[in-house]
Amino acid sequence: MQHDGFPESLLYDRFLRHNLVIRNLGFGGDEITIRQRSENFGTPDEWLAGDAAPVHEKFPNNRMKLTNTRADVVLPFFGYGESFAGKSGVESFRQELANWLTHTRNSRSNGSSAGSVFTDRP
Repeated sequence: MQHDGFPESLLYDRFLRHNLVIRNLGFGGDEITIRQRSENFGTPDEWLAGDAAPVHEKFPNNRMKLTNTRADVVLPFFGYGESFAGKSGVESFRQELANWLTHTRNSRSNGSSAGSVFTDRP
């Protein structure tokens, strides 16, 4: 999804009446607890909510106001980077994923309701 827009196109086509806004917030190499970004990029929670504190006194406003990322639904794609830890990393990955799912489901990124996270497991 980072390099091709066909999954987004399929979703737009299937759900035309919903006026979807899709933002791919992942970068290659992302892991649940490791996301290498430049300084002041913003946390995952700030990006999902489209709301971040100012980073400099010259720019006192919400710097993510125009991102339109107040997420209602999150589609996580984690596990590839973590797989390089081998079998010894499985339990750690399961726990990190469970913590992330609980946190993200309860985050109210859209400003009003708890979010939905689509996974292949409950």
